[in-house]
Amino acid sequence: MSEYVAYIDRCSDVECTSIDAQTYVAVHRIDVLEEHIEHCFDHYDSQVAPLSMLIQLERAPELIDIINQHGWFIAEMEEWNNNTFQAHLLLHPVAKH
Repeated sequence: MSEYVAYIDRCSDVECTSIDAQTYVAVHRIDVLEEHIEHCFDHYDSQVAPLSMLIQLERAPELIDIINQHGWFIAEMEEWNNNTFQAHLLLHPVAKH
């Protein structure tokens, strides 16, 4: 996961962090709840559930293409607030053949 976070940092000029449920989402930073990381990956580091990412950034919809181009996840916009530029993205595991 750390390699993927570094990729997002490089490609989007957005900081990636993990947070707890009491932390507020910061502008220009992708936040991932620590409990989601624990729930979404098994002890073999295989993704078993969609991973939620929260961000407040006007260009947040562009992250969908950046994430999908990388190929580690399939990204979708779960929720987008056009007034506040807050986004909730879901990262799904890529099917392995």
